[in-house]
Amino acid sequence: MKVAAKRELLRTLRLDAPSANPGVDSRPAGLRLGFVVPLCAASAWLVVQMGLAEVTFEESLQTPAIESSQQEVSTPFAAPRVADQTARILLQANGYVTANQSATVSARTTAVVNAVYVEEGDLVSEGELLARLDDRMKRAEYELAVSEHEGSRIRMAEVETELAAANRRMHRVKQLTESNLASVAELDAVTTQVEVLDAQLASLAADVRIAGEQVQLQRVALQDFEIRAPFDGVVTERTAQPGEIVSPVSAGGGFTRTGIATLVNMGSLEIEVDVNESHIGKVADDQKVEVVLTAYPEVTYAGKVLAIIPRGDRSKGTVKVRVELIDTDDRILPEMGARVDFLGT
Repeated sequence: MKVAAKRELLRTLRLDAPSANPGVDSRPAGLRLGFVVPLCAASAWLVVQMGLAEVTFEESLQTPAIESSQQEVSTPFAAPRVADQTARILLQANGYVTANQSATVSARTTAVVNAVYVEEGDLVSEGELLARLDDRMKRAEYELAVSEHEGSRIRMAEVETELAAANRRMHRVKQLTESNLASVAELDAVTTQVEVLDAQLASLAADVRIAGEQVQLQRVALQDFEIRAPFDGVVTERTAQPGEIVSPVSAGGGFTRTGIATLVNMGSLEIEVDVNESHIGKVADDQKVEVVLTAYPEVTYAGKVLAIIPRGDRSKGTVKVRVELIDTDDRILPEMGARVDFLGT
């Protein structure tokens, strides 16, 4: 409210009544004081209320503009992007990194470990020697088989010589018989000797062949005492030490090792997750996924659904899903925890 208007209002509320003598009030002093005090209080209250109303009116004119500007500023541009990204994730599941090609390399026979040539973390190639077992007994059997094979060949060579000599005698006796210089009985005796030697030669030839197969068998058995890598990979665990006994089966109350080392092909790593039965319909073959390792939450790896195992887990109410990693690096290790985000199209 303008100052001039306020003064005009106060002027209209003047308490002095007109009198014949403007300078003197004819009413008693007590009556005049009791009338002035309430009117002054009322005037002050009226002025205060009018001032507050003016302030409230001015604030009401300014408030909408402030609120509208706040609404415009509070609308973030990143909100649609976050919503779209969330909409792409159809399902999340937790699992572990597994190796599709992994093996605990062991021996085919029970023997004592002579030497182990690898340590955990070593890179090995297919066919590389990992360990050697005590093969003294098997090597002696191999050498015995070789000797028997050689003896059979010598006996066969002797019979071959006797047979050649018998054939020559039979040929001479046959000529003499045709000239009537030898009897038929002599020719029959020589012919029988040739036939006997021929049969012996055939038997010895079979013995030589069998002895050769025994040598080959012992040679293969001897190779079982050399433990070699079945494929390219990394040694993740060394389970045997020199002096220990290893065997294909557990024996000896736990004192016998069943393996030399565990080998993992790092190129065959994948993720296995358990998806709830109620959400398995959201998963399809070759579906794109994103994998986040628990050890490296800031890194995202691309992948796809490799297979949905056609069997459920009754105890957990889940179905196992295998996920192939498209992006890989050396940080991904077997048995690491991982989260898999199944993406929509």
